[in-house]
Amino acid sequence: MKTLALFLVLILSSSAYAQQHVTVLAEQDATLYENDTGSLGNGTGDHNFVGRTSSNGGNALRRTVIKFPDVGVEIPNSAAIDSVFFTFFVNKVGDARLPKTITLNTVTTPWTFGESDPSGNEGQGTQALENDATWIHSSFPDDTWDSPGGDFIVDTLAVGEITGTGSYTFKGSEAFINLVQGWKDSTISNYGIMILGEENLSQSTSIRFASVENPEISTIPLLRIYFTDLSSGTVTSNESTVSAPAAFSLGSNYPNPFNPQTVIPYSLTNSGDVRLAIYNVIGQEVEVLVDAFNTAGDYEVIFDASALPTGIYFYQLQTSEGVQTKRLTLLK
Repeated sequence: MKTLALFLVLILSSSAYAQQHVTVLAEQDATLYENDTGSLGNGTGDHNFVGRTSSNGGNALRRTVIKFPDVGVEIPNSAAIDSVFFTFFVNKVGDARLPKTITLNTVTTPWTFGESDPSGNEGQGTQALENDATWIHSSFPDDTWDSPGGDFIVDTLAVGEITGTGSYTFKGSEAFINLVQGWKDSTISNYGIMILGEENLSQSTSIRFASVENPEISTIPLLRIYFTDLSSGTVTSNESTVSAPAAFSLGSNYPNPFNPQTVIPYSLTNSGDVRLAIYNVIGQEVEVLVDAFNTAGDYEVIFDASALPTGIYFYQLQTSEGVQTKRLTLLK
């Protein structure tokens, strides 16, 4: 199992306190393959699966459980969680019927992961090994879920649509914010989240995405947790307990190439009006991402290109500090 760290990035907001965020990579995951005996596992494969298989796979369901490390390690005790974003990388969809809907839900029972490693594309799983989470077992072979398919709260943490392969970021609901706040405060046990695909349809709704064991580190599921440290003291645009960036800059988008979402970072040394826009190769403006007053600090903006065709595009940042332009590539 890879050792995955927490990454801390500082972001200033226009509020009276300094806002920050941590990026937390998932540390454990497992696909639960529908099976009457709970004999199928996938503890260390490169991929996870959700949704219903085709008739060739028995129209069986698959769900994925994901656990994140202790978020209280990097988030101060006095912090209030403001927002939560979940990012993962879809590398295969089961059929051409798009979009497909997924939901995130709260897991309510502790579970473990084993060393089972399916061959091939991993879609059918393999013989479960000790400690594997399976459709029947929270920890194979002795501990079982209260209900087959895993124990979770029906109310969703986030809902999103999958339109093809690529990186996706979904904003969490108020329930997700409260869950992460509870993880941090140790008032809610951290058993992770459950990802569900479309399960009420008879045809294939299968989605495959990268796991914590995937060799491409940039595709591992993660959370971005934005919070305000209420003990940091009042700050203003002229006097802050947090240093502003050393230079005005427009960062490289990630991932790149992408489909359909990518993140564009930028930094401001001074407060002022900001415009961030997307242009096609002939210079036509196709979307405005930011057109507002920003305080000095670091920012990240999610660009969703679901409505745009494959191609090369340019993103341009205009501020009183200057203009910077960079290129991005959309591959569908």
